[in-house]
Amino acid sequence: MLSGVRYALADPVIARRARGREPFIRACMYVTIALNAYANGRRDQSWPWLGRALVTWPLQVFDPRFSGALLRACVGPDVLSRLSGRRNAAHA
Repeated sequence: MLSGVRYALADPVIARRARGREPFIRACMYVTIALNAYANGRRDQSWPWLGRALVTWPLQVFDPRFSGALLRACVGPDVLSRLSGRRNAAHA
């Protein structure tokens, strides 16, 4: 995934359009990798990627995708599935 971002940003047309937003783009990719680790049952591997996202682009903390990834890494799938199940049962 990271090499794809590097490759895309090396393209002159994309680089021109992304100029000044490269750190944000990289931080978003780090959040994506953290979510991928979580989805593959490797919640502990989410933390370094979320940290890297914040170091790369500190304003990432205000992005809802980051908040969602952080929530998932903090509480884990068991808590989220129980909350989701309760909500679904209440609407049935």
